[in-house]
This record gives sequence, structure tokens and C-alpha cells, in this order.
Amino acid sequence: MSLFKGKYGEQKVVLHLLDKGYTVYTPIIDTGIDFVVEPPTDKHKYIGLQVRTSSYQKENDWWTWSIYRDKWRKGSSFYYVLVFEDIDKLPKEVRSKADKGMVAFIIPYRTLDQMLVKRSKRWVKKDDYTLSINRQSFETGLSKWLKALIPYLNKWSLLK
Repeated sequence: MSLFKGKYGEQKVVLHLLDKGYTVYTPIIDTGIDFVVEPPTDKHKYIGLQVRTSSYQKENDWWTWSIYRDKWRKGSSFYYVLVFEDIDKLPKEVRSKADKGMVAFIIPYRTLDQMLVKRSKRWVKKDDYTLSINRQSFETGLSKWLKALIPYLNKWSLLK
């Protein structure tokens, strides 16, 4: 995935959160957090977000995210936002769940970390992982990743 697509995904998330009334802060230094947000209902709660934009592999019909294990960000206020690129390629049932053109998994870091350790038995290359979901898994519902992640699809309410 190109740097431009990654930044585009991040900006889509920022606009989406601003539209929902969140206050969004951008750190000056990249320490593994793309944004810090304040929910509209609690002006002294801060949530760290790491946005990962998928890479869509046309030849295999896969969406792939690179996820880096962060040993320091396992707190309850740190989330991954896994944004789908090329949502027009998603099955209609998933596209119908889009929230103002956004399709993403919003998942607590600790939960994602546990899923990856449990389901993959290891992290690839010590501290990183490539998570992939193909179109067929949406249609058959057989993918272990999809079953685990679907409850987090556009679950923006977790960020409160």
C-alpha cells in the first residue's frame, strides 16, 4: 500500500470522527499513535488510535492490513481502526453497513493482540503481522478472521 493511501485512510477517519462530534488531536511525533481523540460525551477521556488502511489485492480479491505489535500500547484506551480500501469491491451486505462511506473495524488493541496470538500461534517476523480477508470469506462466512472481526465492523460506539 502506498503512503498516499495510508494518509487518505487516516484523513477519512479524522473527518468521520469530527462529523460524529469527536475532538481529534494529531501528535507531533509518530510514536505509534496516529490520533488522540476525545469523545463528545466525555471531555477528559483520551483515546489513542492507530489507523491502518487495507491494501486491496485485485488478483486474489484480498484486503490486507499490516499490523505492528506495540508492547507499550496495550491499555484499554488504545484502538486499531482497520479501514477498507476499495469498498465498492466489498459484498453488498457489507457495503450496506457503511457509515457515511466508511467501512472499518474498530477494535481494542488488547483484543486484536489476543486474537492474533491465539489464531496465528505467532506473530510473523517477531513483531508484525499481515491480516488478510478475501471476498470469498464474506460470502461463505468461514474465515476465522472474519468471524472474530465482524462484531467490530463500524463499531464507533466503542470509542466512548
